[in-house]
Amino acid sequence: MRVKTVTGLALVALFGGACGGAAQAPPQPVQAEMHVGRDAAPPLVAAGAVWVANEADGTVSRIDPRANKVVATIQIGDPQVMVAAGCGPGSVHSFMYFTLLNRRCDVPSSLTWDGRSLWAADNVAPGLDRIDPGTNRVVQRIALDADPFDLAWGYGSLWVSSYFHEPRELLRVDPATGQVLATITDVTLGATGLAVGDGAVWVASTYGNLVARIDPATNRVIATIPVEQYPLAVTVGSGAIWVRNEESSSVSRIDPATNRVVATIRGIFMSDGRTGEDAMALTSQGLWAASVQLVRVDTAHNRIAAKIDASGGGVSAGFGSLWLTSVVGTVQRIDPRSATATSSGT
Repeated sequence: MRVKTVTGLALVALFGGACGGAAQAPPQPVQAEMHVGRDAAPPLVAAGAVWVANEADGTVSRIDPRANKVVATIQIGDPQVMVAAGCGPGSVHSFMYFTLLNRRCDVPSSLTWDGRSLWAADNVAPGLDRIDPGTNRVVQRIALDADPFDLAWGYGSLWVSSYFHEPRELLRVDPATGQVLATITDVTLGATGLAVGDGAVWVASTYGNLVARIDPATNRVIATIPVEQYPLAVTVGSGAIWVRNEESSSVSRIDPATNRVVATIRGIFMSDGRTGEDAMALTSQGLWAASVQLVRVDTAHNRIAAKIDASGGGVSAGFGSLWLTSVVGTVQRIDPRSATATSSGT
């Protein structure tokens, strides 16, 4: 009987881990790191790939998530044209923090996806370039009498903020014809960050410290919602509009039913990234924001619930991972399971 008892204990010791009895080390945050171009923007997940605008190179990188490597580079514009126009080192555009001027020198300045094609904002042309994901080539160019700042897709149209073009308008563009369907100029102190959803187009006014709600049926501003200082990134989902306020180190939650801020999540500090490169990502786990650490906001309780020891400027989600533009300009693939829960919700 004694021998049987010892044997049973030994079997438990040997195989207890397989039954879940032994603790396992958490996964490492960074699963892969990809070198793209200069001044990498927040990644965009679309068409079975991860796309990155290299804003100082005039190119877009395509990352294959199966191989974790860059498989194509698409030329959008010649950045030397921007340098000749005063965007070189030492100019006012070189300042990184709390100025939008550096974004005027970005080629391309933004990417969006319409369900079939990728669109890039071209500040050299200026206008929009449509990329065919099947060939990795630019197949259409739309000329605009405006400098694109940010892009979004929705309600059958491309929405283009043009902060640097007076009167700092928002354009609605037909992607098939290239026609400007509407020009919306009553966004207080200029249109910057964009998001589409919950029956509206949501536009940040960075220097107005507010978000404008645009009715796509009438192309008019129907509400302006005060937020905190320096709003830029806007994301729609989980029954709310989420706005990152860079200078206030906070995220505002807007209720689209009332057009009011119903919660403010604090302690989301800017990292050493570029001003305006702070896209957020919504997943079933919550809202992810790049900061000194990568943080996850519990959208049910409006608090920081977990953190990952990775620092960057913008984040997106897809293929079971987070895709982070790191502080050194690479794109890192992050395992969200590596997050560590916070003890106090801050």
